[in-house]
Amino acid sequence: MLSRKSPRGQIVEYTGDQRGITLVEILVAVVLLSLVSTIFLNLLVTAMGWNELAADKTRATNYAASVMEELRTVSSDFSVLCGYTYSYDQGNWDELGLSLPAMEEKMKAEVAIQADDEAAGLFGIKVLVEWGHRGKQREVVLESMIWGSS
Repeated sequence: MLSRKSPRGQIVEYTGDQRGITLVEILVAVVLLSLVSTIFLNLLVTAMGWNELAADKTRATNYAASVMEELRTVSSDFSVLCGYTYSYDQGNWDELGLSLPAMEEKMKAEVAIQADDEAAGLFGIKVLVEWGHRGKQREVVLESMIWGSS
């Protein structure tokens, strides 16, 4: 048991069961809290990046599906369009006769038409949509068969 004199001259005794938090305990708690919050914030930023990528992929897929659907309704003579790739960069997008633009937001579409069975009027259509995400080039590809006059 420890004791000391108070300013009034009284003897104050200390027992071993003193309540309170020491400076070391506070520092350990702050360090642990900092580590946990840093890990949590890192996970949050990573999750936000994945959500942004998923949203971009959904927009690209919808854009490619819109191009594919409009190709099915607008064009009837695919044999004329067959064997070429159409894109904004090549400057021949307007030849497809689509009302959709070749670029939407930050995404670029490219359409390739190939004859699968020209006698039967079957043509393979490939729609590629590309965009940049965090310094990397991403893409979505939709492929389908379309029946058209030959």
